[in-house]
Amino acid sequence: MKGSVKESVGSFKRALIWIGAGSLAGAGVLAGIGGPLLSENALRPLRQPVAARAGWETVTIRPAGAPRLAAWFRRPALGNGGCVMILHGIDDTRAGSLGLAPMFLEKGYGILLPDSRGHGESGGETISYGLLERWDALAWAHWLRGAGCREIFGLGESMGAAILLQAAAERPAFRAIVAECPFASLRWIAEDRIMQRLSGPPAFRLIVARILVTGGLWYTRLRYGLDPDAAAPARSVERLSTPVLLIHGLRDTNVSPAHARAIAAHGRSVTLWLVTGAGHTGAAAADPEGFKRRVLSWFQAAASGRFLRRRVDGSDADSRTCCSAVPSERSDGITAE
Repeated sequence: MKGSVKESVGSFKRALIWIGAGSLAGAGVLAGIGGPLLSENALRPLRQPVAARAGWETVTIRPAGAPRLAAWFRRPALGNGGCVMILHGIDDTRAGSLGLAPMFLEKGYGILLPDSRGHGESGGETISYGLLERWDALAWAHWLRGAGCREIFGLGESMGAAILLQAAAERPAFRAIVAECPFASLRWIAEDRIMQRLSGPPAFRLIVARILVTGGLWYTRLRYGLDPDAAAPARSVERLSTPVLLIHGLRDTNVSPAHARAIAAHGRSVTLWLVTGAGHTGAAAADPEGFKRRVLSWFQAAASGRFLRRRVDGSDADSRTCCSAVPSERSDGITAE
């Protein structure tokens, strides 16, 4: 009897060892094969063509160590000395930002609409989610100074917003920033995207997502010499003094509002506006007048040196606060609700 019990225990231990070894081998294969495929797909966006637009001047720069970058520039009929740089999101071009230009032109701002590297008419075969693009944004800010802009403001959407936050943390080139729907960290948003595409229990989807993303990030480090974990706007805003109006739609299923809450929790100069009924980069569509009023007043307050840090919800009461939940710590070290 005792011998049979010992044999059963031994068999059970051996089974556990084989299961563990098999799981580790499977995770290794998943990370080693799926990770690189994920990385290459994420680093090489679809390039959309850009058609010429009347009234817009095409300008190009080539910063040291960077590809040729293209943009549209337009001066207002009667300028106020300020210029706004508008950065688009992934898989888009400068043409996607044209709809935001009139509200600034009519108030006397010059407008710069760059194609991010790897997009539109800008060079570059791969993108880096802000690791390299932050320096491109700063190069464009330098160009705007040379073009006569006394004050420079930034507005970014999605990846463009993430780029602006990372750029401003490197150098105070912007008087104020409006960032709509940025991700808090590349690792986090990558895990989110994979989980959205998987089926099964949440715990299983999270494990698979983390294995794939970890493999992809290591591949990116080895293949391209980049540290993807450094693409983390929530970390960037910790050393940011530039006033940031952070906008996020409460119906955003592309980048969860939790990313905005995490960024706001890490940034002392960040004011958060959560927009009821807005999807991804959809605040202007959900609340056109509110979007225009808040963005223009944000830039005007920065230009005049008047600032009051506020976190506001989707109502018209600017003094109401959001984001009061106790933050928790993620695996990438970024606090999230």
